[in-house]
Parts: sequence; C-alpha cells; structure tokens
Amino acid sequence: MRLSPAELAKAVAAVRRGLERAAREQAVISWSVLRRQLGGSVPVLGPDDRLAVLLEVEKDTSANEPMLSSLLAAGGTGALALYRDLSRCLGRDLKFHPVVGHSPSTLRGCDLAGAAGGSRVA
Repeated sequence: MRLSPAELAKAVAAVRRGLERAAREQAVISWSVLRRQLGGSVPVLGPDDRLAVLLEVEKDTSANEPMLSSLLAAGGTGALALYRDLSRCLGRDLKFHPVVGHSPSTLRGCDLAGAAGGSRVA
C-alpha cells in the first residue's frame, strides 16, 4: 500500500517527532516501538513507504549532521538495509568503522544481533 500525499505528510511529521524524542533520550528505536509510542498516528508501512517517509524526514539534514533515521538502524537487518538505501538516495557515503579494540578476526563467531535472531560474523 502506498501512502497518499496527505498520509505521507502526517507520517513524516509523526516519525520525525518520534525520532527526535528518541534522540533526546539517546535511544535507538524500532519501527514497531515507534508506532506504539506514536499511538497509531503512523500506519503499518512497507519498505517503499518507510523509505519515502525517511527521505522526507532527512531531506533538510545537512551532510555533516547525523541522520535521525540512524536511530532506526539498530532495529535489525531490514532496518540496516533501509538505512543503507536511504543514505544512497541522499547521496551520503556510509563509512563503516571497525569496532574499537576489535579486529575482524576477533569478531568471528559473534552473534551481532543478540537474541533477535540476527546473523553471525563468519
């Protein structure tokens, strides 16, 4: 389901408000928690609508500022893929840095997503 322009505008305002709150609290957030906190003001969104909403949320974020949507990137592999796509659409270069104090060889076998059922570093 694609959002109408009015639904998109409403979702953008709500998601921005929720992400700003998470930023003030220095917290990461998932889409399901965000929806629950916003009391249903954001419908269930498919990947295309999530991307459209976040593009609008981030369109005025300068390239030297962190994106609010990065707070959603911790929500699992789908959220990370969405963040990667969003960054590409905005022309931002994602620079991944190694975990401080760890080389890739020391991360092998680590369950990076914990109990959430994420992938393991092989």
